[in-house]
Amino acid sequence: MNAVPYIVLALGATLIGSVSGMGGGVIIKPVMDFMGDYDSSVIGVLSSITVFSMSFVSLVRGYAVQKKAGNSLPVLKLIILSLGSVCGGIAGQYVYTHITYFFQNNRSVTLIQNICLFILVGFVFVYMIKSDTIKNRSFSSAYLYALCGVMLGFISSFLGIGGGPFNVALLMYLFSFDIKSATLASLMTIFFAQVAKLTSVLFTTGFSVYNLEMAPFMVVCAVIGGLAGTRLKAKLSARSVAFLFNCVQVCIMILCVVNVLRSLC
Repeated sequence: MNAVPYIVLALGATLIGSVSGMGGGVIIKPVMDFMGDYDSSVIGVLSSITVFSMSFVSLVRGYAVQKKAGNSLPVLKLIILSLGSVCGGIAGQYVYTHITYFFQNNRSVTLIQNICLFILVGFVFVYMIKSDTIKNRSFSSAYLYALCGVMLGFISSFLGIGGGPFNVALLMYLFSFDIKSATLASLMTIFFAQVAKLTSVLFTTGFSVYNLEMAPFMVVCAVIGGLAGTRLKAKLSARSVAFLFNCVQVCIMILCVVNVLRSLC
């Protein structure tokens, strides 16, 4: 199979995902559904491996940039958020496995995932457009951080997308993070959710049952994209990051509609 389209996809998705905090998987998953070379379970694992690699390098680099800039982060609460995402990631993989077993039909699973993704991205798009008129909350409860982590980890693992725009939007709304801090916190939840998902795969089906021939190419591109994206984000204004965030959401929603129509045909 030609590796070039997957190299371009992984590099572009992780670059954009690192800058915007989406994680890249929210782009990789629907694009690979559209390409149709793999079934949903293989796509989910390839996406998770790629996003795990990107989020790791982006987190290390992004945290160093934030500290150098003198920006304070609620480290303890972010740890609680991350632990919640681990629990959510395990739960999401469990539900995904059972739904796949129930339907025994790749088209049905792809249909469900793309409908869910379209709805979630649609809500976030409306929120981001109207963010100037919506009053954000400033909750500080550790329990709410944990609950938020569980929910984001579940969505991340179940949809096989790594993270998504809803991570950033929810963190901004509930905890009044600015968009750059929200992207870093989002990447943290993405990283730990993927740790949970990949560990769950390792101890259940194992990786040998999946066709992961493209994984090495996509991982290398993910590392490059993650480093380049973090460097680029440091040079962009919050307004530019928000604009990119919204543009990507529109593209994802269009792609989800296409995938849903193809699954129904």
